[in-house]
Parts: sequence; C-alpha cells; structure tokens
Amino acid sequence: MPRKILILLDSPKVRSEVTTYSVELARRMGATLHLLMLIRWEASPPNGATPPEVGSEGGEARQQAEIVVNDCIDEIRGCGLETVGTVRQGDPSSELLKYLAEHQPFQAVVWGGNETFLRRRRTPVRTHWLERIRDQLDCTLVVPSLKGEKTGVG
Repeated sequence: MPRKILILLDSPKVRSEVTTYSVELARRMGATLHLLMLIRWEASPPNGATPPEVGSEGGEARQQAEIVVNDCIDEIRGCGLETVGTVRQGDPSSELLKYLAEHQPFQAVVWGGNETFLRRRRTPVRTHWLERIRDQLDCTLVVPSLKGEKTGVG
C-alpha cells in the first residue's frame, strides 16, 4: 500500500519548518505528499450556492491560497518528491474530514498553519478548530516546532 502524508495549511503564511519536516519524513517513509490549504468562509453560502467570484474578497483569498499551494508544490517537487495539492473553502473541520475520507489512508498529517495554535497547545481548553477534531483523525498529527521553541510533535 502506498504511504501518504498530508501537509495541512490554514494560513497563506507557510512556515519553512513545515515543508522541510514533511519532505524529510516523506523520504524516510517512502511516501508521497498531499498538500491541503483550507480557507474559512466566514459566512458560508447556502447549499447549492457557487463559490465567490474572482475579484471578490473570497475569490481573492482563494487565488492567493492557490498561489501558495503551487509554490509549495514546486518546492517539494524540486526536492524530487511526488506531490499533489488542493485548496478547499468552507468550515476547516468539515473540509479536512471530507478530504481525509476521500483520500484515505494517510500515515500522518503535518500541520503548518497559524502559529497561535502552537502557543495555545499547552492550555487544556481546545480553542482551535484542529484541536477540537484531532481525536477524529485516524493518523498521527505532527506539528513541527517553531525555530528556537520546544513545541514539538502533537
């Protein structure tokens, strides 16, 4: 069975530790990398509604996310690894669980989004959306630490 690692992003600001860690982990495991960028819709459109048009705030966010994803894919492929990437818009928890169901199994999810999550991980209250659903993941959630900090693996 082919091994797969998911790089999960919820911010267009991608930390270099995330791609470096993911590439090294994929090499050690002989795995392919999937890159998923999640964009939150503050006001989700009703069922059947179309995504925001390019030029609107939602369309511009998606366009920016696609540029970031393509840049990451180019960087990973430059390291000689196979990778695919996509952008999804909506509720991050829901979109992640749908993606995982469609592309199972993953051996690990490497999270690389908002640094606020890393700083709050020591508190018992699960305030970040990923913290609230982490128990539903069927694979290991890895959070590469920030340079100079000891936040470690989740």
